[in-house]
Amino acid sequence: MISIHCTRDLLEAVELGRPSTQTDRVTFQSLDVFAIPARELVQRMSEYTPIEADPDEPASARRQLHGGDPPPVPRMCRRA
Repeated sequence: MISIHCTRDLLEAVELGRPSTQTDRVTFQSLDVFAIPARELVQRMSEYTPIEADPDEPASARRQLHGGDPPPVPRMCRRA
């Protein structure tokens, strides 16, 4: 599943779902997004871009992903 979010014909965000077969892969900066454990993925992706939890999504809480209260970071994307 791939979903895109646009504002005024500009791409704002891309949402990716887990591939339905193991032959498909989703990578970001050579990171295999769905093969790496969530905590490690967030930590490694934050080396490339700021990441902030979505306050409306309990599963994305930084406390759960990082095991503590990390310093605040700028939002990468805002929901419309």
